[in-house]
Amino acid sequence: MHPDGRIVISTGYEVTRLMANGQLDNSFAASSVYGTISALQLLATGKILVGGCWDYFNTTTLHALVRLQPDGQLDPSFSSPIQSAQDSRADQILVQPDGKIVTGGYLGYNVPENEALGLIRVLPDGALDKTFTAVLRALSVFGSPLINSIVLQPDTQILPAIFTKGIIRKQTNGQSDASFNATFGNNFFNASVQNIKLQSDGKILVAGYFSSVNGQPVTGLARLLAPNVLHVVQCPAGRPHPSLARARPLRATPLTRRRCPAAVGATAR
Repeated sequence: MHPDGRIVISTGYEVTRLMANGQLDNSFAASSVYGTISALQLLATGKILVGGCWDYFNTTTLHALVRLQPDGQLDPSFSSPIQSAQDSRADQILVQPDGKIVTGGYLGYNVPENEALGLIRVLPDGALDKTFTAVLRALSVFGSPLINSIVLQPDTQILPAIFTKGIIRKQTNGQSDASFNATFGNNFFNASVQNIKLQSDGKILVAGYFSSVNGQPVTGLARLLAPNVLHVVQCPAGRPHPSLARARPLRATPLTRRRCPAAVGATAR
């Protein structure tokens, strides 16, 4: 949403903008893709990042990630290597305070093995950030991981939720933090994590299809305490966890996973 109340929305294949009263904003150039739009991110400049999976953006052969001008026109000053990787997608967009952009999804099989796959960081102009290396190919049985969610910690470390793998933590240079490992490999989650939210106190809310977290029965929703080592918040024998005082154990029906959202709203940062 823009500061003046105008709202950038997507139908899943088209980007438009509404006035604060809900009427179509005719001053905004609507865009469409031959494929799917999965993510929108409104920047402080009024420009808009659009992520997803498509062959053409309008009539231009650009893949996965583009930036629009405040009036909706394609921004020619934004050029990223993701745009030339066919069959790639950017389902998640995270903008750091320094303007660098982290995207999560997957890159096509035609991308060289030594490239940063699945989770990459680009500079504000779209150029690859060569100080960030987060190769995730080995984390997926299909060759390219699918990133379900990304959050940024206050210390700028990144928490991606990887389809069929759980959660890992990436340091500011993209290398994995060995002290944080909430993956299937160590039996932390028994099924996919779909979404992550970071609380102001540093605790991590996770939602997904799991029914067990670190060997404890937790269905669909859990909260993790994670300074360096993860601990699952629970209430054994009906008593509250010491760190939660009178809090109750978290329980929820597993989320329904949707491959491509029907509508996505942009949130200013």
